[in-house]
Amino acid sequence: MKYLTAIMLLFCTVFTLFTSDFVLSINARAFAATIFVPKEHKTIQAALNAAKAGDTVLVSPGTYQEELHLKSNVTLKGDKTQAPVLTKTVMAVNVKNAIIEGFTVRGGTKNSHFGIVCQSSQVTIRDNTVSEFHHGISADLSAVQIVHNTIEHSFNVGIIVTIGKDMLIQENHIINNEGWGIIMSELLGECLIIGNTIENNQNIGIQCLNASPSIRENLIRYNLVGLSINKSNPDIGTTADAGRNVIEGNRNAAVENLGRDAVSAKLNYWGNPDGPEPRQIQGRVEYTPWLRQPPQMDSHPVNFRADFITTWGDIKIGRYHYENHK
Repeated sequence: MKYLTAIMLLFCTVFTLFTSDFVLSINARAFAATIFVPKEHKTIQAALNAAKAGDTVLVSPGTYQEELHLKSNVTLKGDKTQAPVLTKTVMAVNVKNAIIEGFTVRGGTKNSHFGIVCQSSQVTIRDNTVSEFHHGISADLSAVQIVHNTIEHSFNVGIIVTIGKDMLIQENHIINNEGWGIIMSELLGECLIIGNTIENNQNIGIQCLNASPSIRENLIRYNLVGLSINKSNPDIGTTADAGRNVIEGNRNAAVENLGRDAVSAKLNYWGNPDGPEPRQIQGRVEYTPWLRQPPQMDSHPVNFRADFITTWGDIKIGRYHYENHK
């Protein structure tokens, strides 16, 4: 009888804890608020400071000259009618599940070092324009989704990832930067670079340094070098899983591999039905077979879960999947 009583007490305790957490979760969603700037708070940071988990800070059109610090589980959102302009750095430091969307983040001075900075954080950056900073978006020891943004006219690098965790870089325009489009420097997790336009960057489109992302369905053209690889083994396409990138018109090389190991870059389109010109491939790159015409870019959006460990569609790339309809 004592054992039965103890078991019943344990069951009741666990049930109470479970239902309490469930009710708290439901209440957090039910009471999520929208905080308006400048109607309710004159500054964006004041609104972020007042926000609670699940809240959205909605910013009206205008120019806001303040450095911002994002907050865990809070969405910072610009008005859809006209993107508000932020002129200073947006920072995410030690935050989880923060979102920034719908802004123009514009620097324009020699002191405009970083547009959006993520340090030891989990952040979604979507539907923004980031321009005229030394580094447009920087992610350090972070797991970040960078989706549907324009990153342009950076003085040095459009996107720089240092010791990146799980990363998604999808359907961005990374264009007209004075240096690099993307620099990937060391990865601790998986990274998928898919569906981006990376063009007219004065140096390298994508540079991999001790980093091996999966690169699919990108338009990489009119850079000094399309892809540069050093001490890395990125997956740019295999016979089983086509790369379907368009890599054309890059001035010095389409792909340069500075390492000793061969890199797979199969089933991509090189701007010519007959494949790349010999000078466009430098180092050990396995580029045959290739596509004889440009592929239809028909990847589907990738769905991230809040914990950044996710299932993406049909084709597996490590823990990452995406849908690919041939």
